Amino acid sequence: MKTLGRLSKNQCSRCKHPSQAEPGQQRCRRCNKKNSMYLQSKTIKERRALSRKLRMQNPETRKRTYQNNYRSKDKHFFAARAAQINYRHNVALTAKQLARLWHVQKGLCPISGARLNIKNAHLDHILPRSRGGLTTLANLRWVHEFVNRAKWLLSDADLILWCRKVVAYADTKH
Repeated sequence: MKTLGRLSKNQCSRCKHPSQAEPGQQRCRRCNKKNSMYLQSKTIKERRALSRKLRMQNPETRKRTYQNNYRSKDKHFFAARAAQINYRHNVALTAKQLARLWHVQKGLCPISGARLNIKNAHLDHILPRSRGGLTTLANLRWVHEFVNRAKWLLSDADLILWCRKVVAYADTKH
């Protein structure tokens, strides 16, 4: 048990688990074994692989590691997009607002139904700016990058009309 921020006599200095450390030792057997295996690895690649292997052996640690990695990436992604939008359009959107919009859409493109991820998601103006649409949260949505590039200055109805024309023409040609 901790006393004033210090380790108690029988507490491991690495995993902080009480009564794991041997009397007179700072680390428990398990932590000492991990440390010696880690130090025996020669290259950084081997050390990372061993560290990953040891982390993934414990299901709780595996879940926590996965969640922390993706949460931090998501935070950075939404913050970067918010900064980009704020700089380009002189508005004040926050990363939290963009993340909430993502979660409302459940990570799906509203036009194609495709699953969105950090690499293929683009912010789209529902009513294009060229037609008087404002850069407000109510006029923004996450769409797949191909949909956004195809849509460009069109409304949803115009995009669907043009897609139908393309399909009809392709059917007659082949």
